Amino acid sequence: AILERFSKRKGILVGMKLFYYIVNILGVTLLPTLVQDAAGRVVGFIILVLIANIMNQLASSGWTAWQAEFLEKDVQVDYFQITNILQSSSGYVVVLVVSALGDAMAGTEYELILLTAVRYIAMVIAMADCLIWLVPREYPYVRKATIKISNIFKLSIKNKPYLVTVLMLALYSFAVNLPSATLNAYLLEDLGVNYSLVIGVSMLFFVFCIILSPTAKRIVNKYDYYRSFMMVCFGELISYILYAFVTPDTLWLFVLVRVMQHIIGALNVSVNNPIFYEVLPEEDRTNYLSFHTILINGAIFLSMMLGTLLAGILGDGAIQLFGYGFTSTQLCMLGCSVLLGCTILVLRKMEKMFGKKKSN
Repeated sequence: AILERFSKRKGILVGMKLFYYIVNILGVTLLPTLVQDAAGRVVGFIILVLIANIMNQLASSGWTAWQAEFLEKDVQVDYFQITNILQSSSGYVVVLVVSALGDAMAGTEYELILLTAVRYIAMVIAMADCLIWLVPREYPYVRKATIKISNIFKLSIKNKPYLVTVLMLALYSFAVNLPSATLNAYLLEDLGVNYSLVIGVSMLFFVFCIILSPTAKRIVNKYDYYRSFMMVCFGELISYILYAFVTPDTLWLFVLVRVMQHIIGALNVSVNNPIFYEVLPEEDRTNYLSFHTILINGAIFLSMMLGTLLAGILGDGAIQLFGYGFTSTQLCMLGCSVLLGCTILVLRKMEKMFGKKKSN
């Protein structure tokens, strides 16, 4: 409703991004200095994070509508592969460096200075990010529908290929996020996995993406997006079944499962976003993208809440299945596999309905 009223949105979007950074980085950094009461700090932290994320979500569909014009079909797979590798590798490098410095200064008078300095450095980088985004040009936004909130839903519901694709992606997001709310606690507390092992194995993802990106691109080019995504879902289905049977005595299986998920993830990067852009209409994109944001984020929220609720009901208990005791997180993994199976069925139906659409 806000963005559709402006034919040029670059300045607005960059301003919203800067506001997000100021509140999320600078505001949270200054909060302990401005608020002395411990309870007040918690409330203040919640308010700041909420405001920042509301602003970020308000702008999200506008960013994608702007950037979509740069993502022609012949560059989509390459773009998502390269950006994923850059984001993953740079992110892990920063985490490692800051963690190493934090460990070296833990318990010393320099620990707080380091933590504060890191956040101010992050703010400088954030401002540089905003300046960089003033460079790319804006293409005209094609708008045919009137500016009404209801059009977010009306336009999407009327466009069958788009609606079915977004519903499928929402189902997929619901499935893979079912165990995520309690997964780290399960690994660290129930299985006794070393945190360094969790981080170390996770870091391998961008390495697998670098190695397997050419193979993933060939698969996407050989098969349609639907068939490629079916491979992703089937591989993840198997991995989560195996994940559910990891025990403190079979931590090698944890490493095997995570490596398997990294291999599958290299293909997922090449197909998950392109399958959405394949059906994204050129006109009224902000409406369609807002619908996508609502459904995907709603699916993730409900999925994580369901996983948390199940953990709250079972507590430290377990349910006996197939002669094994399954905790709430393990049950969520099995549920994830079932839902991934349902996603495969939906993808098969989509392939029959909309035909093969190969990437260039």
